[in-house]
Amino acid sequence: MKRFLALGPLAALLLFTTVSSALGPQESESQGSLQNSRPRFGGRIVVEVVDPGGGPVAGIVVELLQTGQRITTDATGRAVFMTRPGEYDVRVHDLNGPGPPLPNTDFHVVVGAARTVTVKAVDCPLCL
Repeated sequence: MKRFLALGPLAALLLFTTVSSALGPQESESQGSLQNSRPRFGGRIVVEVVDPGGGPVAGIVVELLQTGQRITTDATGRAVFMTRPGEYDVRVHDLNGPGPPLPNTDFHVVVGAARTVTVKAVDCPLCL
């Protein structure tokens, strides 16, 4: 009986290690940054916010509605989400500033395994 109890924690540790290993390593793209790593067969949603001339717009909040994850566009006007294959709704907040902004602009995307979907949103302050 004591041998069975002593093996219990060891068996649990072995099971945890096996399950963790079965999840597989993460692939890394060219730069190997955390933002560019994704689970094997995962997908990626890239949101590009540009001005009417095509220049990048930094500081715009982009949200992946299914996960609640929010990312602010960087200096290149991009926000990148790593996802599993599936259907997602992306919300770009407060476009068309500095005047009264649109509350939200939503996009529906379908991400395939190991695929990148790019969404382009235009921030046009003069379009109001």
